Amino acid sequence: MFKTTTKLLAVFMSLTVFVSSMSFTVYQHFCGDKITDLAVFSHAKGCGMEAIVEIPENTCHTPIKPCCKDRVVSIQGQDQLNPATQALSIDYQVFLVAVFYSFDYLFSDASNNIPETFLYYPPPIVQDITILHQVFRI
Repeated sequence: MFKTTTKLLAVFMSLTVFVSSMSFTVYQHFCGDKITDLAVFSHAKGCGMEAIVEIPENTCHTPIKPCCKDRVVSIQGQDQLNPATQALSIDYQVFLVAVFYSFDYLFSDASNNIPETFLYYPPPIVQDITILHQVFRI
């Protein structure tokens, strides 16, 4: 449980750093007041109405304003990442270690914790030592 939580937290923190340092551009195409196309990392396609009708200069007509417009939104990421170095006191470090280990022990299964002395088997007796050295208690 503790290892899984640690791995998930590490992945979350690395994705947070990655997304905060990434910059991207959003291209938007408006036709009138309505958005017709939206593109990320590439240019937005037009609606086909952006072609301005060419009117000869010698006529009395006023030029027609185009109804389409393009908007580019650039979102800049963080360029300089400075790691926060903060000295922790020894008391605070001991407290954090105690909290993490107690939290890990809270969700661990205590029935699987078999002491190592139960797994010890004495070596087989090849010869009886008392008979070998002829030491007898009377």
